[in-house]
Amino acid sequence: MATTRAEGESGAKGPFSVALALIVVAALIDSEALAWLLFPGILLLLIYAAWRAPLRDSLTMLALCAFTLDYPGETMANGLYKSPLYYVGYVMLAHLNNLTGIKALSFSGTDIILVILICVARIRESSGSTLDRAGRIQTPKPMVQLAKLSLGGAGFVWAVGVVTGGDFGKSLWQVEKVVYLPVLFLLWHLALRGPQDNAQLAKALVVGAMVKAVWAIYIVQTVIPPVDPSTGLAQLAYATGHSDSLLFACALVMLLLLLLEGVGGRPLRRRILIILPILIWGMVANNRRLVWVHVGMILLTLYVVSPDNAIKIRIRRSVYPLMAGFAVYLMVGWDNRYSRIFKPVRIIRSVVEPSSDGSTMWRELENYNLVHTIEQSPIFGQGYGHRWIEVIKMPVVAYDLEYYLPHNSLLGLLSCAGIIGYTLITLLWGGGVYFAMRAFHAASTANERVPAILGVGAVVMYQVQAFGDLGLGCWMGVHIMAPLLVMAGKLAVANGAWVNGPEPVRT
Repeated sequence: MATTRAEGESGAKGPFSVALALIVVAALIDSEALAWLLFPGILLLLIYAAWRAPLRDSLTMLALCAFTLDYPGETMANGLYKSPLYYVGYVMLAHLNNLTGIKALSFSGTDIILVILICVARIRESSGSTLDRAGRIQTPKPMVQLAKLSLGGAGFVWAVGVVTGGDFGKSLWQVEKVVYLPVLFLLWHLALRGPQDNAQLAKALVVGAMVKAVWAIYIVQTVIPPVDPSTGLAQLAYATGHSDSLLFACALVMLLLLLLEGVGGRPLRRRILIILPILIWGMVANNRRLVWVHVGMILLTLYVVSPDNAIKIRIRRSVYPLMAGFAVYLMVGWDNRYSRIFKPVRIIRSVVEPSSDGSTMWRELENYNLVHTIEQSPIFGQGYGHRWIEVIKMPVVAYDLEYYLPHNSLLGLLSCAGIIGYTLITLLWGGGVYFAMRAFHAASTANERVPAILGVGAVVMYQVQAFGDLGLGCWMGVHIMAPLLVMAGKLAVANGAWVNGPEPVRT
């Protein structure tokens, strides 16, 4: 199976284009009967395209689906708006049994595609195909081993839960949330060649962020929300999904770093200056406070880890005089609930003072219950399939997985997995930061520094999102973090920050 790259790409474009055209037709006509009629043909065309295309192209298109499609679990505008591709997103990102009513279809379209891509990758690796292997730089071996360890850790926690009488159905939902990241990491590890593929991933991130930014702006401008009786105001709580904060923040930081580093010269700088206002407008329209936490945490991390330079000196000289004025601004706006000028202050207050925001306070109560649950079995955890212990009675919510998949995913994971399982599952995150930092400090050009810091930033964002609101295993998070970790690892090998041993001889 020694298919060349050119042959593979030329053989994949036609079937993929036809499949994409059929998907658009089905979405525009919005007929369930037509959708089911076209589904087998679309699936066969996609399978053939995946067979012929480089694995990196297939994974990039899969990531674009996660970046751009509606996710039914995170409705747009609190359910007041659905994009024309809503049902495409339902098929790709939600369990098909919810759409069809067929209980056996407890998997998503993405699950089907991942199984197909795993089979394609294994066949190519065992047959010696050069389609993905040509020019491929090795991933640091410890990262690959940690990804496999993460899968093993998830299996261990699941087994503990099932053996101790956990709910089997609920355990599958819980284990699903932690296996996607290592699975996608192992696929990207075989798919990415090295730094030469960074631009493709960057374009996918920017395209996805711009699509969601435009949706957010459009929704805020056109959707009329009901009046809130408590305030008398008609204002959308949010525009698009919560996990879109990860996409917005990653794209924004990447563009800012490219701009500061002067990558691509004047032509790229001009395009970035056009994109940035639209992206920031979309972030503001989406009205999610975590996105600003993501951006701030990544920039703070970059400031701390980077060596002292002229830019850091200028930042210190500019920021220190402004700190006194910002302190006054915080004090004046701390108790102001309505003025738009003090909206940033209200966001900060809702993050650091739970009693100022009903949603934040609710999560604080949930966190207390989770901490109590962790204390009951700190080493091995409860295992998957067990609900957390409700010490403080929580308000009833219309979400039957609430007691199995809490908003604070990190505490939820620790309550299920204990110290042992949590360590096994999350070591890949720490390993990713280690290799990204080695790549960053060994970098000699901006084209190396930017992807390295994004690798660190991906882990920071993923943990912030997981701590803040159901971020563990969300499609957006795993499709961003997996390729960025692989990218950073391969960069460490490419710039000499890490040396792998010789690859085994294949016979």
